[in-house]
Amino acid sequence: MTKHLNSSIMLDTKAVKEATFGDILIIDFKKEIPYTKISDTSQFKELDVTLEDKIYKKVLDIFSQDNRIDKVSVFGVNLAVAKTAEVKEVQKEVKEVVSSESEKPEEKIIKTTPEQVKLMEKLEEVWSENKGYYFVLTSEFDEELSKTVIQWALSKGLKPAYCTGKETDATKAIEFFMSLNNGTIAFATQKDDDNLDAKMIGLMATDTPGRDKWEWKEPAGAVVSGFSLTDVEKLEDAGINTIQEEREGVLGLFPGKCANGEFIDIEWGRDNMQYDIETAFIRRQKSPFKIYHPGVDPRGVVQIEGVINEVIRDYASDFREFIASDENGKPLATINVKTKYTQQDISARIFEVSWVAIPSGSASYGDIKGLLTFDKTKVGVSE
Repeated sequence: MTKHLNSSIMLDTKAVKEATFGDILIIDFKKEIPYTKISDTSQFKELDVTLEDKIYKKVLDIFSQDNRIDKVSVFGVNLAVAKTAEVKEVQKEVKEVVSSESEKPEEKIIKTTPEQVKLMEKLEEVWSENKGYYFVLTSEFDEELSKTVIQWALSKGLKPAYCTGKETDATKAIEFFMSLNNGTIAFATQKDDDNLDAKMIGLMATDTPGRDKWEWKEPAGAVVSGFSLTDVEKLEDAGINTIQEEREGVLGLFPGKCANGEFIDIEWGRDNMQYDIETAFIRRQKSPFKIYHPGVDPRGVVQIEGVINEVIRDYASDFREFIASDENGKPLATINVKTKYTQQDISARIFEVSWVAIPSGSASYGDIKGLLTFDKTKVGVSE
């Protein structure tokens, strides 16, 4: 018998994998540790990690913070067995053209230590099978190896952090820091076993990205970083984070910035927001209904604006508080969908959209001025 009425239900429930912007990976340079998610320090016994190992102490400091994070990913590679090596590479230097003579490729010796080579290989192996973390720390600071981890993490869109210790004075800390000029979070201390990077990231990791500032925060176990006042001022001016005593007994992290000069909360919120906008468009493209091309059909303009508007409203909500709003609660943002395209762009289904939004920011530093007077007119009282 022929059906006169047909019914079907379409499924639009396939999830787009979410990134986690609060999860942490710690890398150790001394021991072979398989990639493992640790939810309790007792699990280290199975990995042959002792209470005296630096990676154990870092994880312990992370788990000791308020609003304890559920898990930390750890990974280790024994770099002590690496031998001296040189890596040769032919590079073509890009130079300004000053004559008609062509430049020839020049063979150069790239001084890369065998430890760096092995570390990078192992990191790539881990990344190919294990993702789902955002903050990347190391169990200890080593100028060459830490820089390798930083470069690797940034290439994957992750947020590296490091902490120089007692063996690194303020001048050397600033020299290393100034060579970065990127989104790395730098910490410095002169105290023994002061894992300031682990303490601060452990404290903030459970917060909503970009919702709160990092400056003025005092993690559990915080101690004054131990630099002289002169060095503290130099470190803060550079953008290196230390724990300082603002008033007697009142400790806080300052300045709360990344190596590129931007505040950590702005970088963190931006990365999460960028991911969410991309995810929103992917979900929209995966839905049963297409997005009309804005160069042909004005409905496409509304559709594209709607996708971005939804994310902006979310980031201006009380839950995130990352994007500022006006007195009526409307996000301070504009969206511009391009409507003029070439025929080639339209046939290739290429579209463009740009948006601008103002972060809510934070009033962390400022001048407070007051006046004590017997002149009543100064307070609006007439004589």
